[in-house]
Amino acid sequence: MIERKRGKYVICIYSFLLFIFHLIRCFDNNFWGDETYSIRLAKMTVPGLISETASDVHPPLYYIILKLFSSLLGFRGPVFHVVSLLAYAAVIIIAVTVIFDRIGRFAAFFLVTCASFVPNAVHFNVEVRMYSFGALFVLLSFLFLRNILCKDEPRDYVFFVVFSLAAAYTHYYCLISVAFFYVVLLILALLYPKKILKKVLLACIATVVLYLPWFVVLLNTFRRTTDEFWMAWTPYLSDCLSFFYSGRFGLLLFFVFIVISVCYILHDALNQKKDRDNTDTGDLTVKLFRLEISGDGIWFMAGLFSILGTVAVGMLVSKFIRPVLIVRYLYPVSVITWLLAGVGISCFKSKFRTVLSVVLSALLLCSSLPESYELIKSDTENNELFMKTVSQVNGRIGADDIILTDLMVIDWTLGDYYFPDVKIVMVSPDDFPAFESGKEYWLIINPDHLSDYEGVINSDGICCEQIVHRGSLGTVGADIYLLMQDR
Repeated sequence: MIERKRGKYVICIYSFLLFIFHLIRCFDNNFWGDETYSIRLAKMTVPGLISETASDVHPPLYYIILKLFSSLLGFRGPVFHVVSLLAYAAVIIIAVTVIFDRIGRFAAFFLVTCASFVPNAVHFNVEVRMYSFGALFVLLSFLFLRNILCKDEPRDYVFFVVFSLAAAYTHYYCLISVAFFYVVLLILALLYPKKILKKVLLACIATVVLYLPWFVVLLNTFRRTTDEFWMAWTPYLSDCLSFFYSGRFGLLLFFVFIVISVCYILHDALNQKKDRDNTDTGDLTVKLFRLEISGDGIWFMAGLFSILGTVAVGMLVSKFIRPVLIVRYLYPVSVITWLLAGVGISCFKSKFRTVLSVVLSALLLCSSLPESYELIKSDTENNELFMKTVSQVNGRIGADDIILTDLMVIDWTLGDYYFPDVKIVMVSPDDFPAFESGKEYWLIINPDHLSDYEGVINSDGICCEQIVHRGSLGTVGADIYLLMQDR
């Protein structure tokens, strides 16, 4: 008992320090196009936000959450980052409390470590997008699925429905991930009709009814964008599997995870003596051939089913209908691979379990730290360049000025965030507007395209001043020129 309390204190301190590390990364105002799109939606009214997302490729819940916190705390760069960080904070709090107490210290430690060090997590923990909240809601629905399998209490069905709906309203790939949990429950309901069929059917009906309005939107969006969707390629299977642990040895770590998973399921199915830290025992069992799988074993396989099924659905739809999969869409279900890796370790004997945990953690850190360091370094350098760029144009671009740019992302969302109320016009070397006398024009172009515009900016009657050389706006490289009609 003393050792367990000491272990909990250690993991709490460990998690708190990691949270502070990520919190420090929130204090900037440098965003890429998709992030400023999120911010633009958060500034809309809720009906306007919902209407806009209905025509987009993501559902609205994250944007509503972002709007709520931004309205309370202010529409400022650090606030936008912190909102995403709150989901990460919730994951590590769940890890050091619920998971540590009910599932085991290895599962809690490995989840916290992965959620803090895996390069994808380092990126998405502070990105102003929906992925960190998607991971949180998928994790919560998965944990309440375990409660259903172990305790089968009505409130667990309620929370399972609530968090699976939250996941589905956050990202469409979260919808796919939690859908596999429902498939597992329906299979069990057929095996145990007297015990859980009624509750499972009620949960499914409630979920369908509450998601149906947005499911109609999903179908309309899919039908509308079938021939004109911007995505034109599909990632390889190896890209998808290595994404879960990313880093230098992402594919190797996923292979190790699968090996550990097979060992855990065999251990459970063969009914060997368990030496785990959890206090729950599953009431539901499934007989597979002559083997018996416990509730925890069913839960573990449900997680694997969801992970591999999410990848399979994305790749199959992309292959036979149209490309719909980007590897970052798999991030929310990554949290299940991290949790199950720690759960799987717990099935081994005590000494080997400790050694395996240390070796796997060391491999994870060796895989993740170099890329995570480069990611943080790149973010820091880009933010410094951004701040320098902003300082050179801050207060100089007025509402009556006109921005001319060949950078589509500035016309799309960046300009709206960094230069509100300023008119933005897309240009090219062959399509350049005539200047009005007395107006100031700001030419913001890709630095590599300078030679294409030399004829324009050096033409007679144009006064040109270079303000920024190879600067950065929202992670986009930019040269900035002040142009006026020569008087």
